[in-house]
Amino acid sequence: MRRSLERLGGVVFGAVGLGLGVSVLAASSAWASNLPSGGTASLVNASTSAALPTNTFMSSSVLFDLVLPSGAVCTDSGGLGGSYVTFLVPASTNLAALTDTDNSTADGAGVVDQGVALANAQGWVPFEPADNAPAGGIDTANTSDFEMGYEISPVGLVVSGTQIPLPNNALIQSPGTTAQYEAGLACFNNNTNTETDFWAVPVNFEVNAGDPGGNGFEWEIPASSSPQLAESPLAVGLPVGGSAVLLGAVFINRRRRRARPAAI
Repeated sequence: MRRSLERLGGVVFGAVGLGLGVSVLAASSAWASNLPSGGTASLVNASTSAALPTNTFMSSSVLFDLVLPSGAVCTDSGGLGGSYVTFLVPASTNLAALTDTDNSTADGAGVVDQGVALANAQGWVPFEPADNAPAGGIDTANTSDFEMGYEISPVGLVVSGTQIPLPNNALIQSPGTTAQYEAGLACFNNNTNTETDFWAVPVNFEVNAGDPGGNGFEWEIPASSSPQLAESPLAVGLPVGGSAVLLGAVFINRRRRRARPAAI
């Protein structure tokens, strides 16, 4: 009777362990599927379309284009309530959790709440993705001719002070002289106020009174770096689920050995 109970306990424990592992993995997969899709963008010279150098500080007046991967589109088209905005946010920002709660063009809106927008001659208002050809398409006219110096004017930031996001108003946190950011573009579903897609590239800023652009700072694209993505729940789910399954198997095996008659 005792052996039967022990075997039953081992089976139950193993089943619970296996079930826990499967549940954790299933929950992790479901959680991951709800994250916006992310990718890497690049910055190129606006005049020549050549890639900008890395690890080289450039003038604040350098004109550049934001280039997305081939085939990049927003999940939702304009007809489905989609919109997209450019962004410049501190490097510590989780790019999979950007918010844009006010999609109107009033009050300097149309930017992610964690930072400001990349600015060009057209300003920094939200845009609607194409309805077709392709659906969710992003017009390159809205990702061109940016200038970091525009963050000072017309955006209205200062070089050094209390670092953004707004309502603070400085690119670089004083008394420091450098700052790390992510520049990119994010898509949103305006009906649900949720982020659906993003593409980004890291950029660094430094105070430089000799800036040829006359804005008091320069910037660079660091080499061998990638956008700040959300930590995958599988990093936690896999070890926990695997441990539960392993413990269940070990428990069952040990009970079986104890129950086995000794060899004559």
